Amino acid sequence: MTGQRKVHRRTKAKGQRSCASTGKEPFEVAIQGLLIWAVSSRKSPTPFNDAVAKLTAAARVHPAPFTVCGVRLTVPKLSYAHLRLGDEVIARALVQSGVYDVVLAEHDRMTNHFCRNAGFEPTIKRFHELPGAPLPDVIANRVRDLSVETFLFDKGDPRQADFCGLQFSLVFWPKTARVLLFDLMTGVEILFDAVQRRSVDTRLGLPSTMALVDALLPRFGDARESERATLYAHSLALFCDALITLKQLDPVTRFLSRFLRGTSDDTTFSNIASFVSILIRDFGWEPLAKSLHTMLRRWATTLSGLRLCYRLVASLAGAAESPICDPISQPFAIELIVSLWSTIAILAQRLLCPSRHVGTSDAVAASRAVFQFSSFLELHVARPEHMRQRWLHNRLPDRVVATVASFLGPVPTLSMLEQMRLFEPVIDMASGVAAAIRLGLDCDANKGYIHTILDTYLAGDYDDYPAFDMQLVSSLLVVAAAGHRFDTVLDHLKRRRRLALAPSILAFAKLWPALASGDVGTQCSLVLLRAAGDVNDNVNSQGRQTPVLNTISALTYFAKFDRALLSRFTDSWLGALTLQQLQTTLGDVVIELHMQVPSESRLLHRLAQKHVDAVGRPLELTDYALRNLHAPNCCDRCVEFKAFLLAPLRITFALGDNSTCTTLLSIIDANPLQLRLQNTSSPRHDDNFRLEHSVLQRSGHVAFVSKVRQPGQVTPDVLRAHLAFARENAEQKQKTDRVAHIRDAMAAGMAADAASLWTAHN
Repeated sequence: MTGQRKVHRRTKAKGQRSCASTGKEPFEVAIQGLLIWAVSSRKSPTPFNDAVAKLTAAARVHPAPFTVCGVRLTVPKLSYAHLRLGDEVIARALVQSGVYDVVLAEHDRMTNHFCRNAGFEPTIKRFHELPGAPLPDVIANRVRDLSVETFLFDKGDPRQADFCGLQFSLVFWPKTARVLLFDLMTGVEILFDAVQRRSVDTRLGLPSTMALVDALLPRFGDARESERATLYAHSLALFCDALITLKQLDPVTRFLSRFLRGTSDDTTFSNIASFVSILIRDFGWEPLAKSLHTMLRRWATTLSGLRLCYRLVASLAGAAESPICDPISQPFAIELIVSLWSTIAILAQRLLCPSRHVGTSDAVAASRAVFQFSSFLELHVARPEHMRQRWLHNRLPDRVVATVASFLGPVPTLSMLEQMRLFEPVIDMASGVAAAIRLGLDCDANKGYIHTILDTYLAGDYDDYPAFDMQLVSSLLVVAAAGHRFDTVLDHLKRRRRLALAPSILAFAKLWPALASGDVGTQCSLVLLRAAGDVNDNVNSQGRQTPVLNTISALTYFAKFDRALLSRFTDSWLGALTLQQLQTTLGDVVIELHMQVPSESRLLHRLAQKHVDAVGRPLELTDYALRNLHAPNCCDRCVEFKAFLLAPLRITFALGDNSTCTTLLSIIDANPLQLRLQNTSSPRHDDNFRLEHSVLQRSGHVAFVSKVRQPGQVTPDVLRAHLAFARENAEQKQKTDRVAHIRDAMAAGMAADAASLWTAHN
């Protein structure tokens, strides 16, 4: 009876302490019911079964507020036989639920050098399994790695540094959380082994492979996991292979709709997109359509997520210029593409702000992506082969099919979004229109976009905007050529950029050759030719000097698109370089140009020779090392003397007292033209001794030997300065050596070509 009163008092106290909402209520309510039942008659099993049901339900709560829970033991012993009534009932209920792992645990003592009676950590020192509830070996081996996250009916937080707990407790965690004992990659590998049936203990004690899948699914929704980009991608690949092998649709739909995370890392997102494409290929787009819509709604809650969603949909459609995954090739998949496009278009309408500042990087990237990928999708959907994949094709006239398709989406259309002024014409629309022109956009049918962009640019001042970069300048050149206003736009652009226009003009000529031909190409060449002398005033819109990039782009442009003016541009540019630029900038230009256009032998040889001549041959000075003299290793002094002889900058060597080795003295006497005996008492002794032996200099008269300066050899001070300068300019010397190597290679190539030509003519 006394034990029952103690349990009753404990139950009452626990109930009073659990009033505050801490996330532990499901467990505490169930355990309170068990304790009340334990101190009552215990005749009816209903309260016990109800408590077991509540504990079972608490294990399935997602997301779980806690994973590893603990309950203090009334009797501080690590023994099931010594459990008091209340503790024994709790343990029995947890085991009977079948959804928990339960152990009796002893905790590690806190490290406190100032207090012998310090409390205990939430970590586990040792444990005992309960009768009838053995742990799988793979789990039992990791129990000591666990740390209790919360103690029920306890106000202390084990996750805080100042936590001080008791020694013994009943520790339990849901079996579905067993995979949390491993990193994600290991858990997925265990699943893959279970799917392949490679061992008998591959499910971590879970009842089925699907239970292991259910336990792993939430891990892919954890932001901390997706931050580990490489591991997340590898885990995702293996997990998708397992899902495909299982051929179960339900986990795939839940995986896509609830757990798969998008990531801002482009490489990781490309992998994610590839896996989405693979799942659609193996399970079909119709069964996964609802999940894909839900996934995009989850991702497109931010501007960066919206950008990634548009990129994914365009890639799945096969409309993207640089797709990140394989397109869907199943029949009528165009209906899914249009539906997904409509879903994210509605979200774009909400996220994009008409009054945003054009300098906001996320907003600029999102707006550009929405406009560009929408343009791609419009071109893609309108193609005849895709129109034949729409619903009701071959059942109704094509005109009616097109009308029905227009009602199915996308809504809002790109034109609607543009009319809402969600896009800044120059910053957001120019790149999209230029890319769409490259893919076949009808310029005459899109004159509205083109004239809006050009009118806005000519009426404004965009040079100071960070988003007005080289890519955007190239796009603006494309739009200007398509709108037949190239000369006016080019005149505006060249005012501040001059030679910094070269990278944009080169990209324009490479990617849009049809627009960059004829009079347009002539105007580009003249602008660059007139800017050749602006070496010291060639900054881009952000004010950063880019002389190497600008020059390489200009030379490459003339070499590939206007060779008649290549020599004139080169002469003008070289004539404007200062001596310092010939020694530095020109070397960088030669190295980079050789990587981009190695076939331009004459140009590279000329530039390389100019750089080498400007740098000149580095001065080579003879050091003071006497490598022709040899000293034996007969004693420590001779070993030191040998090091002195080989040192390039040591001039003097202190002989010390009369115990100097006779062998050392004989070497000095035998080489009077290279070594000379001196004494610090001499008024004309070598000043280098004072620099090299400042301590000995203060100790009176010291005999020493000095190296004799040879004819043509500079003084030690000059040699020291020269070697220091050479060390500081080692990088410059490496660059010059590389340029000289390029020059020699180009000369050899031209000689071989000349010999082949002479042989052919004779």
